[in-house]
Amino acid sequence: MGCIKAEVGKVNCKECELKDDTICGVFKEYELDLLNQFIEKIPVKKGSKLFKEGDKADFAYIISEGAFMKYKVHNDGRRQIMAFTMPGSIVGISPFEEYKYSLQALLDGYVCKIKNSGVEILSEQNMELQKKINEFLSYELDKTQDHMFVLGRSNAVEKISLFLCNIYDYQNEYFGKRVNNDILFIPIRRVDIADYLGLTTESVSRVFADFKKQKIIDIVDRSHTRILNIDKLRAITACYS
Repeated sequence: MGCIKAEVGKVNCKECELKDDTICGVFKEYELDLLNQFIEKIPVKKGSKLFKEGDKADFAYIISEGAFMKYKVHNDGRRQIMAFTMPGSIVGISPFEEYKYSLQALLDGYVCKIKNSGVEILSEQNMELQKKINEFLSYELDKTQDHMFVLGRSNAVEKISLFLCNIYDYQNEYFGKRVNNDILFIPIRRVDIADYLGLTTESVSRVFADFKKQKIIDIVDRSHTRILNIDKLRAITACYS
């Protein structure tokens, strides 16, 4: 998954492989030329932060390549991961003057950077864009509620089953026509999955190993997991409902 590599800073939205899977998909062909004027493509290094909680919320970012995690830091220094974002996602759109979370790159990648004021101008000219943004904000709210539901489960097996099912459903909904539906893009360290789900790293590793032994999943490489039996995964989550 990813945008066709172009010279950094210069964007040709018409050639982007992701345009139909993001908010850019609402633009007609001739409108993409206008969009080019507002967008800048920038590289992002693994471990770097696009923005920090409390920074002025001037920009939104469309993830072209790579993966990111949203997180907050408690007063005592503990980190809480709120969500993971993959190619095709848009982050940073906010009704507030400041960002309410930090965003850190899990991999080297690229993002398309656009001023939030530019988003407002474009949405005034394209009602479908405003509708798409509202759908995105609703989706983000749904993800937050899903995360709260997952954290409320006490069983590590169910938490990880739900985590994998959610990624599977997201990938199929947004990229089902262009990717192998059974291979999940999960470039996330076990320690970060543990943080996100409220588990220990050992518990995460043990459940992944058990799922592999039961032939529910297969580990393709460090960033990809193949789902061998999605029905079994869904059955596991149902058992604990």
